[in-house]
Amino acid sequence: MGNDVPTAPSYVRLLNLLAAVRKITPFTHLEADEEQLLNALALIWHEPRNVTVADVMREATDVSRSTIYRRLLGLKRKGLVEFKDDRADRRLKFVLPTTLADEYIARLSACIDDLQVEARS
Repeated sequence: MGNDVPTAPSYVRLLNLLAAVRKITPFTHLEADEEQLLNALALIWHEPRNVTVADVMREATDVSRSTIYRRLLGLKRKGLVEFKDDRADRRLKFVLPTTLADEYIARLSACIDDLQVEARS
């Protein structure tokens, strides 16, 4: 059956590039659920708005709020996010990307750019 179905070279290349990014330290320690949350945060950070811990917990409907908070803490321990207190209301904590998160997003973006160049060739 595997030989009857043509492979999608761009898709396979993307999977290989993503695997290569994941093998780079410190991304090797990133769990799948943390990566999924980091990707969701990247979408939010792309919008011109601040996001709080409460926002992230509220927007994640597939798992409990405590699970999301534990994942956020995992990303924080791994140096991918940081929390910043709101100046006006100390109860609010904003979730911000770190330089390491920016690097992760940039590497994934480069993978996609490589695929686009390859597809045009």
